[in-house]
Amino acid sequence: MASGTRLAHRAKAWRQARQQQAEIRYPSITQGHRLAAQALAAHAPHVTRAVAFGYLALAVFAGVFAGGIGSGLGLLRVSGGARDALTLDHGVIMDCFAIIPALIGAFGAGFVPGRLGSPALAAPRAAIVGLVLTAAPFVALLVAPIRVVAAPALIVWCVGQVVQAAVLLATVLNMRAPAVTLRALSPFVWAQVATALVMMIAAPIMAAGLTRSLFGAADVAVVLHAFAFPLSVLVLLPACGLVSLVAGDTASGRRAAVVSVASGVMATGVLVWAHGALRGAAPPAHMLETVFLMVPSLCMAGCWAVALWRTGSASRLTLPWALAFIGMMVLGWVQHVAAPGTTHEVTALCATLAAFAGFYRWLEARAGDAVPAMIAHAQFGLAALAMGAMMVPGAVLVAALLGGASIALFAAVLCVTLARVRPVLRATALHPETQS
Repeated sequence: MASGTRLAHRAKAWRQARQQQAEIRYPSITQGHRLAAQALAAHAPHVTRAVAFGYLALAVFAGVFAGGIGSGLGLLRVSGGARDALTLDHGVIMDCFAIIPALIGAFGAGFVPGRLGSPALAAPRAAIVGLVLTAAPFVALLVAPIRVVAAPALIVWCVGQVVQAAVLLATVLNMRAPAVTLRALSPFVWAQVATALVMMIAAPIMAAGLTRSLFGAADVAVVLHAFAFPLSVLVLLPACGLVSLVAGDTASGRRAAVVSVASGVMATGVLVWAHGALRGAAPPAHMLETVFLMVPSLCMAGCWAVALWRTGSASRLTLPWALAFIGMMVLGWVQHVAAPGTTHEVTALCATLAAFAGFYRWLEARAGDAVPAMIAHAQFGLAALAMGAMMVPGAVLVAALLGGASIALFAAVLCVTLARVRPVLRATALHPETQS
């Protein structure tokens, strides 16, 4: 132990000596680097907010586009190869450019630094690079045939997600306040950490499989089908973390420990999948989903139900979304036991509910009572009816109409909130001394 401490002190002294020599030999360069670092640190909070908003905007546009494809599949009665191609387009855009950027990129960059007592992400420039590498493939998919650019676009997406995961892990490890230890991290932060680790494991393997498809050794649809389980984990794990944040996100107590351990169990499932996939004999998806997704998520649901019953910490706007998430997840796993193969659709619906819960929590924290509660509750009611109609055969048109009305009400919530908050912001800008 003492020898390790001495080695650490020697390494630190060596680094300090090298820095002093560099300052003596190249004073102008080191001074420029120092000024650049200070300027970047001053703008880091603004960059962090811009990155979170960028991921959120990408998720909204991609979600609307993918929702249009899904509605067209049901309304136009497409069949054969065209239906398979549109189904692949819908799944890729919804998972890779709507759900994952919202749950990991937007809410990770928006909520994690605040839970750590940090004003910004660890590497703002790298965060911008990750956002660009995530959004550029979506633009490529819009302007070119998806069958032509799917493999190279998704390879770039994998690189962007690795950069984003590295930024999040660096933020948790290096940007914590002195009083925030790893033991004191909340379940939401642990869920984000576990999701970043899963992304660091799964994204390079996915990029390798897509690279083989560029040379004709594999088909893109087959590669994406093989990654169904990791994608389900990447969707469900951060969604569970958001619901933990809504249901009473504390870093102490048995419930918090159970939720954090359950997040780790979900991430461990990807290790088991990766071990089998690299050996050419991946375990059955049904077994992986049952052991590493169903059991931990049901344990989380029990903890959330107890927390909501005893503490009532969820707000009037986020509580319906959290309860709907718990109910949808339980019903989804019951359906999984009765009819295997429906896990992905259920996780996508749960992720949508969790995303709205997280957004309303953020909106309440920023705007308070300016959020129109009546319109927000009406939007939740229409969204719940749309999801229920999606499960009824032959009710695709009804589900599409209800979903469109829900999105319209959500836009109305944003407009009304902005209209109510703008006079306050204008008064604060004109009279800064009134700002508390």
